Amino acid sequence: MERDGEVQYISDGRRTFYRDSNGAAVELSGRGIRMPWLTTHISPIDLVGQSGVLHQMTRDVIALTTPVPVRRDGRPAWSTLLGRPGATERERLTITIDDRSGLIVELSSGRGFALTVTSLSSGPVDDDAFAWPWPGNPPVEEVISDRQRTIDRSAILEAITSAVDRRTEVLAAIASSTVVDDARTAVAGLLGTDEAGTDAVLAMQLRKFTRFEREKIRDEAENLRALLDNANDATNG
Repeated sequence: MERDGEVQYISDGRRTFYRDSNGAAVELSGRGIRMPWLTTHISPIDLVGQSGVLHQMTRDVIALTTPVPVRRDGRPAWSTLLGRPGATERERLTITIDDRSGLIVELSSGRGFALTVTSLSSGPVDDDAFAWPWPGNPPVEEVISDRQRTIDRSAILEAITSAVDRRTEVLAAIASSTVVDDARTAVAGLLGTDEAGTDAVLAMQLRKFTRFEREKIRDEAENLRALLDNANDATNG
């Protein structure tokens, strides 16, 4: 992905890198970012991370209409209206997603902003298009085992389970915080969670507090604990 003729964002579907303000390549931990935004004012790196546009939007913005099928550039797509509850017409955003690729191909706002992506292709692309654009070679990929992923997921579920069990205290701690960083510190101190667990708690939707969702979380956590216990027994045996 380029901006003003320079590569800003490159991904092979497994690893993703972007160009930082110093021109260096920085690897992103998230691998599902697929939103092209090629203007001189906003680049893909503005869309990711805790302070990114997408993260901020998903905390407040909801779909205001049911997605409807449309066609864009001769391809099937879906369109819906996004905004905060009670948003005025100028504050709403119309978004169109390509049905085949999942890419956002059209954005328009009540303020007159518009972005359209055209000429999408699912055919083969020259290997040169995916050449490493920065000096040197890509850093060696850190291999994360399935066991480590299970451990990480289990830790996050333990944090969420703890938050569900102490939901009154958690909600009170968040409500009394002035900014998100204060809420993060308060939740971590209350539950004793690490950074990943704390962020998972802060990202929880309120529906997770329903009895059905609580049971789902506990069932998954118990299954992962049993899986890890069995793996440890097999290793020790």
